[in-house]
Amino acid sequence: MRILFLKYFLFLCYIFHSFTLYSQGRYLSLSKEVWSKPEFLFRGNYPSVTGDGRKLYFYNGDLVYSELTDTGWSEPKITDERLNWREVYLQCLTVSYDGSKIFFGAWTSYGWWTFYMEWDSSKNRWGEIKDPGPWVNNPYYFKSATFPGSMPDDTTLYVIRSSTIWICHYNKETGKFDTSYIIHDLADYGISVTGDKRKIYRDYFWGDTTGGRYKSNFDIAVGYYVEDIDGAPSYINYDLHFSLETDSLYYSGVYKGLWEAYPAVTLDGKRLFYVADYDGENAIYMRRLLIDEKGEPVSVQKDDVDDEDIGYRINSIYPNPFNNFAFINYYVPEESYIRISLFDSAGRFVRRIYDGIKSAGEHVEVIDAGDLSSGMYIVVFDFPYGYKTSKILLIK
Repeated sequence: MRILFLKYFLFLCYIFHSFTLYSQGRYLSLSKEVWSKPEFLFRGNYPSVTGDGRKLYFYNGDLVYSELTDTGWSEPKITDERLNWREVYLQCLTVSYDGSKIFFGAWTSYGWWTFYMEWDSSKNRWGEIKDPGPWVNNPYYFKSATFPGSMPDDTTLYVIRSSTIWICHYNKETGKFDTSYIIHDLADYGISVTGDKRKIYRDYFWGDTTGGRYKSNFDIAVGYYVEDIDGAPSYINYDLHFSLETDSLYYSGVYKGLWEAYPAVTLDGKRLFYVADYDGENAIYMRRLLIDEKGEPVSVQKDDVDDEDIGYRINSIYPNPFNNFAFINYYVPEESYIRISLFDSAGRFVRRIYDGIKSAGEHVEVIDAGDLSSGMYIVVFDFPYGYKTSKILLIK
């Protein structure tokens, strides 16, 4: 009887503790997060993006970069001849949030070590290749396999050392890394952190038994910050489940591959770049966050301009809920190429509502949902360097 009472008491304590965490906002409504389906960008590996999402570095045989323009991503250009992948055995890549540093993993007699270069503005080129030192690499543990992960601010570098995530501190005054500590979360090759450090994206390996047979797989998870424990941040991990659709398309014969790895997220956490082999070859894809972890529509404004008098905006979508027809009223501050699309609640593209040039001023587009089933849909309004989303409910 005492044992049953004790179990009941402990259960009530667990419920109370969980409720306390939830009331403090430390448990999030993770299941509401919606990402768009993958958009193919380039053939290549190890993507890394600057904080504003406008410069993408990756390997395609050389270390290259592409810049986001009004018309899309530019053709890749070689970053530095010294890092020609055909001559130097490299793996993993990280560019700092401001693009001033590039970190990469290279094979040495000690195993995989992390090195970096800094941009020399006086010479308009990358400087010498540097070893960040023992606080990043570990010379006392043979073949410890240190890979760069993410540098979301001036002083913080996340790395993967022996499949465990470490945080290394960069001292701007001395120009050296002087401390590091472990945060215990596991990752295989890729990690990326948002600017506020409240989300950490990582890849992980697992055995896939979909279709009645075993196949090795990589997938991407996100960790949400909970609290600091002994000075180190702790996270609640959540599987993004990109693989759920990927596996289905793979076993139905649509996809030739089914893994996702090497995530790279923008500082605002609203665009995610990664590598996948959907068509049988490694390529870089991008997904956009449409609905965040709190169930709120996402907005990305050009140059972080929030002034409603000059910014692109959706004024209203009415009626909402709607039956068959709804109207999108939106504002364009200057003649621009814009695109308005409709996605379902799982982030799947449904149809294009408008795609073309619009003059400055207010405009109205019509959503014809006569052939769609009831449910929640997401309107995505794309404009130069940004996008806005809005939820709309169809009831028939």
